[in-house]
Amino acid sequence: MLERNSRRKIILTLFAFSALFLAHAQENNTVNGPQCVLPGLVYQYNVKAVTKENEKVKLCIENGILLTGSSACIEAISLPFIRVQWQEGKTAGKITVSSQAGKAELAVNISAPLNPGTIATMDRQTVSFNTAAPSLTCTPASGGHCSPTFIYQWERSADKLQWIAIAAGTTSNLSISARLDRTTYFRRKVIETRSQAVGYSNEITVFVSAQSRPK
Repeated sequence: MLERNSRRKIILTLFAFSALFLAHAQENNTVNGPQCVLPGLVYQYNVKAVTKENEKVKLCIENGILLTGSSACIEAISLPFIRVQWQEGKTAGKITVSSQAGKAELAVNISAPLNPGTIATMDRQTVSFNTAAPSLTCTPASGGHCSPTFIYQWERSADKLQWIAIAAGTTSNLSISARLDRTTYFRRKVIETRSQAVGYSNEITVFVSAQSRPK
């Protein structure tokens, strides 16, 4: 009976040791945060580093700037998070965390900034008094996210200060039947739905000729 209990204790001890060893072995360095980013903005990334006592963690950035300093790599005993500003003109970046427990990497896609498009029609047009506004064509929007989707809203203004949304102007190009009785300015507003980035096309002026008087 005593021998059986001893064997049981040995087995339980080995099992506990194995479980502890596996739990420790499964601990790895990790870095988490946004993987689709816009250049120039600041993003925060959470870092989990498995280290021994007084061991420093090494963290390096590719195609980004660490807000803690000018170097692309830093070493610290405690590094729970970092803030990064990704560089314009680059399409990909990477964060690498290294310690004796191993290395963790996070790949980042750097999107082009939002390009709201350009009204392709000439900058100035003239129509007769009380004539329908001309159709306006604008190039497609792009950028703003790695997988962008866009909302379009055309706007008009009488003074280039106060802009009013055109109810029927929610498509890429503008075609409305509204008649103009004064010089009016038009532009297209673009919203990228994932990043909520907002941009505006160039403005176009539609001059309205003076109302003709009966003879």
